[in-house]
Parts: sequence; C-alpha cells; structure tokens
Amino acid sequence: MPCPHPPHRPTVRRWLTGALGAAAMAMALTAGAAQAALTPLPGKLAVAPGRALSAVACPSASVCVATAGTQELTFNPLRFRRPVTRTLFTGRGLMIDGLWCASTRACVGIDFQSADAFDPLTPHPTAPVRLEPVTGEGLVAVRCPSRVECVAVDSFGDAITYDPVSGRRLRAQIKVDGDERLTALACPSATQCTALDDAGYEYTFQPRTGRPLGRYRIDPAVGLNAPSGGSDSELDGVSCPGAHLCAAVDTLGNLIAFDPLAAGTPAAFSLTTLAVDPGGSLAAISCKRTGVCVAVDRGGNAVGGSIGSAASGTSASVQLQHVPGAQALSSVACPTTSRCIAVDSAGNAFQLAVTST
Repeated sequence: MPCPHPPHRPTVRRWLTGALGAAAMAMALTAGAAQAALTPLPGKLAVAPGRALSAVACPSASVCVATAGTQELTFNPLRFRRPVTRTLFTGRGLMIDGLWCASTRACVGIDFQSADAFDPLTPHPTAPVRLEPVTGEGLVAVRCPSRVECVAVDSFGDAITYDPVSGRRLRAQIKVDGDERLTALACPSATQCTALDDAGYEYTFQPRTGRPLGRYRIDPAVGLNAPSGGSDSELDGVSCPGAHLCAAVDTLGNLIAFDPLAAGTPAAFSLTTLAVDPGGSLAAISCKRTGVCVAVDRGGNAVGGSIGSAASGTSASVQLQHVPGAQALSSVACPTTSRCIAVDSAGNAFQLAVTST
C-alpha cells in the first residue's frame, strides 16, 4: 500500500519520549541511554536488478539472503558479487512469502502453504514440508529462534511450530487470533513469540505449548476495515530485542514500542507511539539486543534510533533519511550493532551505518 513520502531532506524526529512501564524499565538494556545516528553508505548492491526483493535476512555481517519471487539469493555485502539464484519450492511456482535465518547455515523460506529449510552456503536442493493444513489459508511470516525450532503464522489467525531439520511439527496449530489475518511475527526466544494482526493487536504466546502470554491492542490508528473486509492500514513489522521489549511499525508511519509481557489490563499495559514517518508507509523494522532499531518505508526512506532509551525514561533524536538510489524498501536486517542491510523493489540492497552517539 504505497503512500506519499516526505521530501528527501532529512527531518529530525523525536523517537521515543515516554516511559514504557516498570517491566520495560527494569530490563535495563545495555544501550538504554544511548542515541543512534543512521547514515546510508554510498552505492547500492545489485542483487537482482529489475526484480522486486521482498525479504532479507542477515545471520552474520558477511552472509545475507534475499528473496525475489520464487528464488533466494545469498550474497556477502562486504565483498559483493552477483549472487547465484536458487529456486525454492521447485515446480510449485509459488512466491516466497517469508524468510528467516537462524544461522549462516540454516535458513527457512515459506510459500503459501509450505516451508523449505536450506543451507544458503551450499547449492544442494532441499524438499519443502507442507505446514498449512487448510486450503485457502496462507502462511505470511516465519521466525526461527533456534536451528531446531521455527514458528510460522498464517492469514487466518493461526501459528504452527515445527523442527526445520526433521520437518516434524512440534505444535500443529495454535489459535493465536481467532480468524483475523496475522501480518508479522517476532520470536526473541524459543519460549516466546509475538504476532501482529491487521486490526492493530499484538498477541504473545508460547510457541511449543500454545499458551497465550499476552494480548493487547497497541495501534488503534490501524485496522479500519474497508467495505471489502480488508484493512486500509495495518501493522506490517515487529522486532523484539528482548522478552520485555518490542517495536512495531505500521503503514501510517507510526512506531509503537511495548512490553509484550505486561499485565493484560489497559492500566498496566504501557506503550509509546510516535509518528516517526508521517505520511510514509513503514514496511519493516529490525532491532538489536542493544535496543537500537532501524525501520524502512515504501518511499525509500530509513529511520533509526534506540528504543532502549525509552525503557530508561530518556529520549533520543533521530533523522528520517532518504536512502540514495532506493525505490520502495521492503525489508531490513541488522546483523551487527553498526550495520544494517535494506532491500528494495528494484532488486537492490543498501548498507546503512548505525553509530551510537
């Protein structure tokens, strides 16, 4: 859902200014009082020229995996060469709808109903495993908190936990969210995941038992249903640098930081919402355990800052930066505390430097 984006001149925004509640403050992230500056590095990496890249995962500074259509492309952003493509779900013709890498040798891609675990550093073909049991429902996101545990969520409010090595289902179906469409997923550990839906809610759950850990509407601005039954705006990305701190972004340019394990009452559930990209459409966010996060939008812009600063009751100033040469940015991954990789709709990857100030 492309939206008009602000001029390319950097605009100073306030990142997070309110406290997130006792639980989040007690977390005391290591970069709690730090601020972060974001600088796009010159040049672009032509990963798949002319083809839209839909996702990127970087399990290390020298290994990144991007997806374009039915193919995955592995590349080294530090010594870039045109990557060799590999088609997942051979013969199926379905698009790769989600991607995650638990390590440099263990990645998973999903299509509408199946998951394919692969080693991005070897060319050996792999066999997909069908996860989605219901025809007409589709997988939308996957996260692997370990090499032997992945969690996928679908368009009908369900989650599935499985072992990507054996293909064995660890939890065949978790009713996360009734029948609402889930849009994004983060799993900070093997015992905790947080999913978002298109009505503005977050759902936190235990992926092996299915036990609900928390539920709250974090974004009343989205989820206004159109006559067709779809949403005009929605939460599209989430990243959780720790058990008590997550950051989500929506298509209206807002960032919402929250504690997913807070008590389930409005009085106890503290969150902070800021318009970091007014008029923009944020597509994805990636956070490190230090609390430094980078988000990207569909206008070719990026914004970065420290959500840890909010957890300690301080504030940070950041700039909304246009990434030179970027088209609509769709995904971002931050393999180190000082470097992130973003990908766009023209098949390019861009390096973003993050420095603490």
